[in-house]
Amino acid sequence: MVKRFAFLLAGALLMLACILPSAVTPTSLPPASTTTATPAAQITDTPVAATDTPAADVTATPEPGTAGPPEPPTSSPVPPSGARIPHLSPGQNFTVTFIKMLDASQGWAIGGLGGKSDHVFHSADGGLTWKDLTPPQPASSDPQMPLKATGFFMDNQKAWVAFYADAFGARPTPPQDYIWYTTDGGASWQYSALTDPALYVNEAYVPSDLFFVDAQHGWMMAHLGAGMNHDYYALLATTDGGVTWNALLTPENDNSQTQGGSKSGLAFITPLNGWMTINYHGVVAIPYYFKTHDGGTTWESVDLPAPPSLPHLFDQNQGYCDTNAPTFFTITNVDLLVDCTQYTNNASLRKSFIYESSDAGTTWKVYDYPGGPLDFVNMTTAYALGRSIQRSSDAGHTWVAVKTVNWDGQFSFVDANTAWAVATDNGQLALVKTTNGCVNWQEIKPKVAP
Repeated sequence: MVKRFAFLLAGALLMLACILPSAVTPTSLPPASTTTATPAAQITDTPVAATDTPAADVTATPEPGTAGPPEPPTSSPVPPSGARIPHLSPGQNFTVTFIKMLDASQGWAIGGLGGKSDHVFHSADGGLTWKDLTPPQPASSDPQMPLKATGFFMDNQKAWVAFYADAFGARPTPPQDYIWYTTDGGASWQYSALTDPALYVNEAYVPSDLFFVDAQHGWMMAHLGAGMNHDYYALLATTDGGVTWNALLTPENDNSQTQGGSKSGLAFITPLNGWMTINYHGVVAIPYYFKTHDGGTTWESVDLPAPPSLPHLFDQNQGYCDTNAPTFFTITNVDLLVDCTQYTNNASLRKSFIYESSDAGTTWKVYDYPGGPLDFVNMTTAYALGRSIQRSSDAGHTWVAVKTVNWDGQFSFVDANTAWAVATDNGQLALVKTTNGCVNWQEIKPKVAP
């Protein structure tokens, strides 16, 4: 393991375009500072009359740590105020932008009207109808600055959701950055009001990578700004199920060098052991990831070896690789999807690989990968989810073509044959389902349950 210190070269990356939470990933539609979080009393879905709190644009600052919007109170968090995001009417059709199914019947989704992502839904009939369980988040008063949601859905009862303004550098006034959580399937929600000054003195607030290993231990990235080869962020953690959150890392206190590059993945396998993947898109030739063994307080960088089939790929001017979020099977068994660009004959060649380790990354076996997002259904069955969908029955070592589609998708598998996908093509969205391992897809028109 090699600890990195100063390594970034000149050249600006458009960081936030890469790291903003997205509901769709690439595959024609089918015929440590403390973030004091004071929990409020339990909030149910009973409407409460209130006036909208107008949103105000925030002037972007060139670097984290400079003067910005006023800091929120650190001892008395601002409670949610303003009119809440209204629930949709029963029978109303809507668009799903993100889906997480738990089994053949039960699952969660994020979506809304006209392709928006500001509502949270739950289905008990395989995605045909959905209950609108959106937390009582204050709505945006500016139609040009809609809110978006990102979430983690552990089971039918437990879920965590965060909202943010879908406009870089914009925030409601007063600040209303909350992480909502439910333990009763969305019948009621509680909130944690984030008040750490580091979240407010920078130019943006974009939550992503909400991740829990159990009902108590979770993490979230809050992206705060972009700079020269940097994606500035804060890493928040909870050990009490979301009642309180600690800011483990911020742009001001991070000594682990994880502020550089664009963050491509965060995953934990135990409350102490986790990995973070970061991409430099060619600025750094040798790809590496970061490990933590203390729950995210400190991180150590680890180099990856070049693919055996391209042993000189990391030599100067030969190419580079980007890493994606790891897939953990056990604390020692882990897979990484690595996308590489090789320079040859005044052109570039794209190749992808699966890096497989049985000793927590000490050694690796490398296998060719057909490309596109990678989804392991279990330790042996995996899907390559580009527009040419392929399936592996031997842990990604070999692949068989299954189906060619002309849409991109965000997928949710519940077994080797059953999956849902948010399909998108030229800005058009549709919810589709397969029951025969991606061979055939059927469109579902989701609507709000009675």
